[in-house]
Amino acid sequence: MVHQKTLTFFGVEVPDSLHGSLSELGHDMLTLADLQVRLAKTDLSETVREAWWPAIGLIVGLVVLATSVPIGLVGLAELIVWAEWLPRFGAYLAVAGGAAVLSGLLAWLCLRSLSRSGHAFERSRQELRRNANWIAKVISEGGSFRLRQPQYWSRFR
Repeated sequence: MVHQKTLTFFGVEVPDSLHGSLSELGHDMLTLADLQVRLAKTDLSETVREAWWPAIGLIVGLVVLATSVPIGLVGLAELIVWAEWLPRFGAYLAVAGGAAVLSGLLAWLCLRSLSRSGHAFERSRQELRRNANWIAKVISEGGSFRLRQPQYWSRFR
């Protein structure tokens, strides 16, 4: 018996009959990890693709606001003063308040659009949860389960 080959798994000696099961389980777990990484990569590229245009819109909006709008706002305030609708300080405050409301609305709309673009990672979370449950089931029951087919993203392989 001493001449037999034994495998230790976390400090416990495993008989030869379980070597195949452990290697099969290890292979399945590595396959799951590879598939999980592929799915996350696909989800990331989809998220970037969805967030691209709202991000560009937000950047363009902020650059325009920071560069050209202050000059236009001063001109508008001077027009209000010239028309004698408000005194100079009132015209400047009214124009600044209106511009703040409009730019805040634009930023809010773009940020809302950006926050929706991360929904694709829900597939990765669900798949990871299923994989973890499968591994726990295999380990707890000690049986041999075949790796199931991916459900949502097999077209991306």
